[in-house]
Amino acid sequence: MRAGSYAEYENEIYECGALSKPMVRLFAEERAPRPGFELDRWGRWTRLVDRREVSRLFRVRTTASWRGWQAEVERFADDASAEIYVDGYSQPPLASPPPMKPIPPHELGLRQIDKNIWRGVVPVRDLENISEVVEEVPL
Repeated sequence: MRAGSYAEYENEIYECGALSKPMVRLFAEERAPRPGFELDRWGRWTRLVDRREVSRLFRVRTTASWRGWQAEVERFADDASAEIYVDGYSQPPLASPPPMKPIPPHELGLRQIDKNIWRGVVPVRDLENISEVVEEVPL
């Protein structure tokens, strides 16, 4: 599963930073990457490459249901956890008769970052109805 921004560089797919800049920051898995990658201050292997050296750029928008809430998956931190974003303003209307109201995200361990918006890391096993949409970004 994927979520976020990606670049294909030298026949490998890497998570990456901003897709609109002339230079692209690649992020390698926690394995020994190819030469040219350096550890950043957060302990991730990174490499800055010219956008012209990249053969493909794309975004993966991943959504899922999480404990009664619609969530956007910002990235999969590893095989077992995902960083999610819950926007309470954009939740679908309740069916009639309404099902049980979901427990507020802050009571489930997410951090409230605005009046009705929460973020946090959750187990992938708690995500249901996962949907991925890939959007190619012009080079």
